[in-house]
Amino acid sequence: MLYSELTTEPGGKYFRFMKAIGVKPQCLTCHGSQSDIPEVVKTVLQERYPHDQAIGYKPGDLRGAVSIKQPVNSM
Repeated sequence: MLYSELTTEPGGKYFRFMKAIGVKPQCLTCHGSQSDIPEVVKTVLQERYPHDQAIGYKPGDLRGAVSIKQPVNSM
């Protein structure tokens, strides 16, 4: 669930790092199956995120990733 590398691109050398965001049991209160999300939570989600469709996940599913690309300065 982690990956890193040093790479050379036309703009220079870079360190790249990526970490996956996995779904944990506590995530399911908002992102689980429609039938398992409490009604009070559904109401708040609809008010604050009316177009969000991030439901139906199970523990262990991949939810996304954090990716960082940092220039490496030559000394």
